[in-house]
Amino acid sequence: MKRVRGFIDLVFDLVDETSRLVERTHDEVVARSVRRFAPVEPVRTAAKVVTGVQGVIAGTVFKTIRGVNGAARFSVNGAADVVEVSWERRRGTGHMSC
Repeated sequence: MKRVRGFIDLVFDLVDETSRLVERTHDEVVARSVRRFAPVEPVRTAAKVVTGVQGVIAGTVFKTIRGVNGAARFSVNGAADVVEVSWERRRGTGHMSC
């Protein structure tokens, strides 16, 4: 069961880290795009406003992904606890080795 739980944790960690990587990449692309408009004043102000709004939206999306991932991790770990206890009782050993 330790290996199964380790794999489960690895999958959830992968989702977390991938979402962080995508978020950083997204922020860098946006920053690079805005720098192109920096020399032109009327466009610079509009670009900053749009960047601020999209930053809030994108940040919320990535935080939601990580929040759902955390809730799923909690649920899966809870289900694994129930399965482990049930399996131990069924086998009558008091511990599992997987």
